[in-house]
Amino acid sequence: MTPQKTSLHELRERCVEFGAKYGYSESELDRGLESYAAHLFAQVEGFNLILDGEPTKEADLSEYICRTDDLGIDVVLEDEINRRFILVQAAWRKTLDEDKVAYFFDAPARLVSPDYVSTGGEQIQELLAGFKDKVADGYEVSLR
Repeated sequence: MTPQKTSLHELRERCVEFGAKYGYSESELDRGLESYAAHLFAQVEGFNLILDGEPTKEADLSEYICRTDDLGIDVVLEDEINRRFILVQAAWRKTLDEDKVAYFFDAPARLVSPDYVSTGGEQIQELLAGFKDKVADGYEVSLR
């Protein structure tokens, strides 16, 4: 097996594993990838406070993984100490639509509008509460 195929195989296994943690079937690789990405980025210093000392595999990050009406954002993590956000969009596809990629990278500009955020579901609204003010106050926003 070539290294690239091995890596893809390992990624698929992690997606299945983390998807199952949140109740998704083996065929729902997109949901598994969202879950896996949340657990990966939650390990970043500062963001790891949400783990509350638990190993990342065991932590329940469901409140940070958006499932419906997510405004195109799959995961929202906030580091209040270092004043920064990580916004994640995960997609399990062979090809990516350039318009969808561009739409994601324009997300911070849209998310500073409370009117726009209010069109999302309750969970994304809660995760982005005060986003506009925090960005105006110097919060860094990283897109992954």
